[in-house]
Amino acid sequence: MPDKGQGHELRIAVIGAGLVGLATATALRRDGHAVTVFDPRPPGEGCSLGNAGIIAPYGVAPVQSPGIAFEVPGMLLDPLSPLALRWSYLPALVPWLTRFVLASGTARVEAVSKALAAILGRAQADWTVLAETAAAASLLRPGGVMMLFGTARSRRDSEQSLALKRRRGVAIEEIGAAEARRLEPALAPVFESAALVRDASWCVDPLALSGRLAFHFEALGGQIRRVAVDRARPRAEGGATLWAGGGAEDWDAAVLCVGAWSRKLARMLGVDVPLDTERGYHVMLDCAAPLLSRPVTLHEGGFYMTPMTGGLRCAGTVELGGLDAPPDPARTAVIERQARRLLPDAGARLSDWLGFRPSMPDSLPVIGPAPGRRGVWFNFGHGHLGLTMSAVSGRMIADMVAGRDPGIDPAPYSAGRF
Repeated sequence: MPDKGQGHELRIAVIGAGLVGLATATALRRDGHAVTVFDPRPPGEGCSLGNAGIIAPYGVAPVQSPGIAFEVPGMLLDPLSPLALRWSYLPALVPWLTRFVLASGTARVEAVSKALAAILGRAQADWTVLAETAAAASLLRPGGVMMLFGTARSRRDSEQSLALKRRRGVAIEEIGAAEARRLEPALAPVFESAALVRDASWCVDPLALSGRLAFHFEALGGQIRRVAVDRARPRAEGGATLWAGGGAEDWDAAVLCVGAWSRKLARMLGVDVPLDTERGYHVMLDCAAPLLSRPVTLHEGGFYMTPMTGGLRCAGTVELGGLDAPPDPARTAVIERQARRLLPDAGARLSDWLGFRPSMPDSLPVIGPAPGRRGVWFNFGHGHLGLTMSAVSGRMIADMVAGRDPGIDPAPYSAGRF
């Protein structure tokens, strides 16, 4: 059901100034609504700051997969594994892990993959439009992604994921190690085979992308307030009352886009969702000249190496440990060690980073109205695909607020699915 005020200007609060929040706010403002974004940090300085920069229409295979419950213990015991767990956080994580395993059945994985593909199939087109209107097209690069398989076993282990991608229409060109090194000569001969996915692009500066979206949004007449929303309460007549900067204010509608921090506010608004956190890391390495012409990912390493304006970003892996634990330097050390093995000519470490991915146990975001709460909308839980999905999910929210058909069935992403 569309919001009260369909066809008229609404006062809308968007909570969160990451790429998802900025894309949502921009789409709503272009519809003529009075939109204010709330975030205590500058635009894009949360999870959007340190991602691998990939716009990945091929990301249709969910994190959970059939048999994952039997693979996780071995991964946790492997110091080079892309998965780590803060054991002190395990009791709090058990409900999420239970749902994660339940979502790994063959039929559920297939359904999730189709739902991911519905959004990802629009990602390149929607990002092209959004980047051009925000004068950010120069920050995006075409050219696809190269996947490396370190061993024959790694390639065999990837077959299930590759087959699922192909069923969703992803074109994957498998090549030998020699051809991979011809295309990317800086790679050391330490891998068995490779594959190319040409239908992908990447951002050379995610923070600058956020900045240009924010500038465009404000140029359209939107407002950004550098304050946190501390409390939220649904209003009987629709919308929400928000407490920010010491005062309370009523809004015709509110959209929750605060990523890994969304669960607390969602509870205040009367809806609990099984959102948790995947802690992701990156290392920036100095490169006097670009070593790669496209992003390259090591399948068994769980990280990407992306050429960016500030150097080579080596980003990825998963640490399950919540929002409060300090960074684990062992995680960045693993990424750096494997990256240097693949690219021996990489320069000095420039910086490292820890960010918090908002992760749903079934790998699908939450996009749409809050169940039973008129004028309250959710757009969070994008996991590893926040940059990729943000232009699409932001447009979907604007369409639903206006009562338009978003062109994608919103049911699979409903908070009510749990």
